[in-house]
Amino acid sequence: MNKIISCLLLMLQLCSLVISPVVYAYPLLSYSGSGSLSGMHFSPNLEGTTESTFKYPIYLHIYSGIKPNLKWVDNVIYCVKHLSPALEVKVIDSVAPWQLGQHRVIVGPIESGLVVGYSKALTKEGIDNFPIYFNDGSISLINNPKASRQLSTFMLPTLKIDKNKDVLDKSDLNENQPKSFYYSDELSLAAQTLIDIDNGTSIEEKMLDYARSEAERYTETHARDWLSQYGTAKVKVDFDSEFHLKSSELDLLMPIMTNKNGIASSTWFVQPGFVLNDDGYYNGRDFAHIGVGYRAKGEDSLYGLNAFYDYDMTRFHQRASIGVEYARDFIKLSSNYYFPLSDWKDSPEIFDSMDKIKLEERPAQGIDFHFTGYLAQYPSLSLSSTYKQYFGENVEVSNGDDPVSNPYQIDTDVIYTPIPLLSFNTGYTHEKGGINGLHVGANASYRFGVPLQQQLDSSQVALSKSLDTQMFDLVERDHNIRLEYRKKQVAFNVSFKSKNYDIQEGQLIELGQWLSIDGDESNIVDIKFEGNAKDFIQRSTLLAHTQFIAPLYRTSAENDYGLSIVVKLINDQVIKTSVIIHVVPDTVEGITTEIAHADGSDPLTPVVADGKQAYVVTAILKNKEERALADVAVHFDTSSSKGERASIVDGKTDDLGKISVMVTETIAEKAILKILTPNKTLSVPLTFTADAAHPTIKLKGDDKSGVIADNNGLHDLTSTVLDVNGNAIEGILVTFSSVTKGATVSAVNEGKTDVNGIATAVITSTSAGSNKVTATVGDKSADVSVPFV
Repeated sequence: MNKIISCLLLMLQLCSLVISPVVYAYPLLSYSGSGSLSGMHFSPNLEGTTESTFKYPIYLHIYSGIKPNLKWVDNVIYCVKHLSPALEVKVIDSVAPWQLGQHRVIVGPIESGLVVGYSKALTKEGIDNFPIYFNDGSISLINNPKASRQLSTFMLPTLKIDKNKDVLDKSDLNENQPKSFYYSDELSLAAQTLIDIDNGTSIEEKMLDYARSEAERYTETHARDWLSQYGTAKVKVDFDSEFHLKSSELDLLMPIMTNKNGIASSTWFVQPGFVLNDDGYYNGRDFAHIGVGYRAKGEDSLYGLNAFYDYDMTRFHQRASIGVEYARDFIKLSSNYYFPLSDWKDSPEIFDSMDKIKLEERPAQGIDFHFTGYLAQYPSLSLSSTYKQYFGENVEVSNGDDPVSNPYQIDTDVIYTPIPLLSFNTGYTHEKGGINGLHVGANASYRFGVPLQQQLDSSQVALSKSLDTQMFDLVERDHNIRLEYRKKQVAFNVSFKSKNYDIQEGQLIELGQWLSIDGDESNIVDIKFEGNAKDFIQRSTLLAHTQFIAPLYRTSAENDYGLSIVVKLINDQVIKTSVIIHVVPDTVEGITTEIAHADGSDPLTPVVADGKQAYVVTAILKNKEERALADVAVHFDTSSSKGERASIVDGKTDDLGKISVMVTETIAEKAILKILTPNKTLSVPLTFTADAAHPTIKLKGDDKSGVIADNNGLHDLTSTVLDVNGNAIEGILVTFSSVTKGATVSAVNEGKTDVNGIATAVITSTSAGSNKVTATVGDKSADVSVPFV
């Protein structure tokens, strides 16, 4: 029973050679075509034959037969140099007696240690391939192949084994001719299975071991092909739910610098491509892109960075993006940030939502996130989800409808991959303001360097999605350039000429003096004023004629006012300009006065200097525009006078620019009241007169003696009339009289007092002796006696 099962296992291996004409066991160097093909194998420089064309005695024998096509040789050279720059390819005439007239293509040098190590691994198998043996490190041809049981043997690893390979008949070989017997890895494993079963291993255990070993060999063998690829090309088509073609894409990923250690552990790559869109998708615009990226693989994860440049081949916009990637065996995550490189330009689009006016457009900023995952049990089925978000007030939607604010799009897809070369997807798209519905698509993804047979093999799907293979996957990103729109800029601008202005309190100014206005104000649809200065704006139909009236200067508070003007134009464009206004105290250019009596009497008459009656002096302060100045500090100076008194010394003008002060006096004179402001001074004369209503009188005679009482001798009399404060009363009538018989008193100047309050008189008499004289003012009088002889 065991023998039967063992034979069945061997038959399975043999059937695989029949079903599949070739067996892959070495990466990259594969060739399919007509003609006589030899399997790739290690071959030494046999004793007694021509010298090797390489310095090492071991080379790779990859072809024998008629002289190969030069194009094929060039491909071999390319592949070999990709493996190692030290390797060379030679096309030589075969010197073997059984291959006369044929050619060989060999690759070398290969260190003999590789061959010896592999040979020792097969010693226990007892498998002969060529009668080529190694003894103590030396290479020799053994005439008797049976001696191989005592020596280390070498089994040829085969890149390609043609099932129609001609095998030389034994009759054609002499005893010294090598046997032409070809084994594949499958045959070696099957033979070992038979030997182990003969040694008593249970068939159940052997079947499990065989299956495990076969799976490991299969994975290792085919993985090398997937990981030794030169790049990836992908064609993608998308349809809507009605199977109308929306877009098609072509992308190519090309590694430019790959670090290989058995398999690729890191790579730099370039990814160019383009997108062709239907007229109903992104307005039929077509795009081209090129990117550069780096990927590195750790033990159980892969990460990558990339940067792309996008170009709108229809409207000539330019955009860039930066992206990151992270992957594990069954999931892949990536994200990209998009930003414009080109500036605003005229747009051919017109939208109802934007008032059907001319627009400008540029690439919109955006970000996206991609997720792809699958279950190991079902590698042909994958789930993909994408979230895209673009930023802007009016951003394009994919179907050309009216733009929306900050649109987003969510795509969820189920992807079916029957073979590595092809995949199909169907899913649902939800786009803000745009497409909402089912979609389907198809992708053809060709990987350079991977044999086409493997890319058509459904059993290779899981391997094509492994973490190692993702090193050469195309970057997931949005190659379509979304546009942001705005209403076309109007040739209008407004700005303050300076960032700061000083203005005197109360001053009125038209904003046109401060603003630089470039363009027609008819383009303005709205004006807003902002800041704490807006309350002092007096609007006009034109911005240039709008006025600012400076508030009063505040001595105990800030006097800086902020003003911002926000102008909205007919295209919804908004212009904002700002300024700081500093209010300074106004300068006094003129001081006028109003003078009145406190008792309301005739202001044209002097005020009596009795310390009670007063002048009311009102100072009115104005600037050069004759505007009254409020809250201006005023100082009244009375120090130059002998006796006047002001009711206040310091004060401030009221809202009418006025300040009043009462001035009294006890000395009859012309007093000077000084009104002092920060930059102006005014002197006001005030006349005070003596208090004639309350006079006092004094009378004095001269000091003459010996005046003869003959009615001719004279004595001079002097009366002085003062008020109660000692001020001389001018112009008051003094009456002189005498009660002495024979005395005559005559007043000078009719008896009126002069400016000093003095009135004079003379007396003559016919009576000798003392003559009494009386001077009378009102109810006041004074007496004096003068002598006559």
